[in-house]
Amino acid sequence: IKLFSILEKIEKLKPRSIRDLAEKTGRDFRAVYTDVMSLHDLGLIELENEGRSRKPVVLYDKIEIKFYGESITLETQQVV
Repeated sequence: IKLFSILEKIEKLKPRSIRDLAEKTGRDFRAVYTDVMSLHDLGLIELENEGRSRKPVVLYDKIEIKFYGESITLETQQVV
């Protein structure tokens, strides 16, 4: 569930970098970095090179995951 929260924040806040995302969410950079890398490893976000920074970008307009019959859906506004 924590990863869905950061995924929603990436889509809504449009951070310029992982550090920018940490600042905008008020979370520790290392914790945000770990979450972002997990989302990247799962193939849910892309990390675009922006100079020396990496910009997280959500890849899907709708993500649905089912846990033991329960469904969690995240909908975003754009498709990359």
